Amino acid sequence: MTEWIFAGLIVFVASVSQAAIGFGFAVVATPFLLLVFNSRDVIQMSIILSFLIAVILTPRIKDQINYDMLKRLIIGSIIGVPIGLVFFAYVSLGVLKFSVSIVILTLTFFLVSRWFKEKSFEVGKDPVPFSTSLVNWLKEPEQRNELLVGLCAGALTTSIGMPGVPLALYFAMNNTRKDVVRSTTLAFFIVVYIFSMVTQALTVKISLPVIISSAYLAPAAVAGVYLGHILFDKIDQRMFQICTNIILIITGFYMLIKSF
Repeated sequence: MTEWIFAGLIVFVASVSQAAIGFGFAVVATPFLLLVFNSRDVIQMSIILSFLIAVILTPRIKDQINYDMLKRLIIGSIIGVPIGLVFFAYVSLGVLKFSVSIVILTLTFFLVSRWFKEKSFEVGKDPVPFSTSLVNWLKEPEQRNELLVGLCAGALTTSIGMPGVPLALYFAMNNTRKDVVRSTTLAFFIVVYIFSMVTQALTVKISLPVIISSAYLAPAAVAGVYLGHILFDKIDQRMFQICTNIILIITGFYMLIKSF
């Protein structure tokens, strides 16, 4: 009983983060839920609960989605999901934990160092408009980067259940407006999580205990969503960026320590 109370609190806090800044559920929930259950089933539980949160929130903020960027992220994720599935199926839990920490810390410290160097918190410009020609996409660095970010997010979805890490870092590096970050990220999650869950169900399978455990924790996730949605309007762009980095750094260090 105690472990379920602890798990519920973890899911609640993670859901608040997801609703308030657009990502953070998997980054916050996965490492701590791994301590409670110590099973890779946690990754699938995280995917299911994150999907639930995205489905609840996205209709409320759909007008703020950058659909051009969303299309490129989805295209990249289609390539990344199968790559991550191989990682999930054949890599041990210890290596998964270590991999999570290294990915988070490496990219976050790169972002923080860039911040201190440029000393800029200005909101960046919106991405260039979407082109229907794949050749034209790849000629533009920003568009090419979004395809790559989508690929990394797709791979991290099926391998460690954390698609938000590359998105958060990419948006932070470009100082993208917080409303665009949250709405576009959540819309992307709906698509990539569906793809991921279908792929896992057909290959490594999703067990009934995973579904039942996710159902038990769903009320905590829903409660966190509503609180986080309220907090979103109280967070300015600078605080939004700071919260993003703090979540990434703390989680990365925590996972690194627990991987040994």
